[in-house]
Amino acid sequence: MMMMMMMMMMMMMMMMMMTSFYSTAFEYASRVDLNQYRRNILIPKDQPFTLNCPIIGYPTPAITWQKGQVRLTPTTTNHTLLANGSIHIESFQLADQGYYLCEGVNRLGRDRSPDIILQAACKIYWIIAELA
Repeated sequence: MMMMMMMMMMMMMMMMMMTSFYSTAFEYASRVDLNQYRRNILIPKDQPFTLNCPIIGYPTPAITWQKGQVRLTPTTTNHTLLANGSIHIESFQLADQGYYLCEGVNRLGRDRSPDIILQAACKIYWIIAELA
């Protein structure tokens, strides 16, 4: 009987150890996911555009954005910071061109994306002159 109780206690301890292992084993610090990262992006002028932050992590990192050296806030003109960490530009303008980066922070660490360059793709008109 004593042997049976000891075996049951050992099994319960093993199950508790496994449960705690699996509950924390999948957490990881914020890091750049190179599969999602794009360096240069051309965006048609006057069109809406959403830029996803290439930072991943678990627990899900809190995302912040910068354009150049300026931190973007929810009240920044023409930009909307979305709950999923993306930034949305309703109508991309020449003033929106520039270097953007995002930073992700969770309790296990932080990481910053490399610069993401947004450029306006403007229409090009060809003028063909008749030679007389």
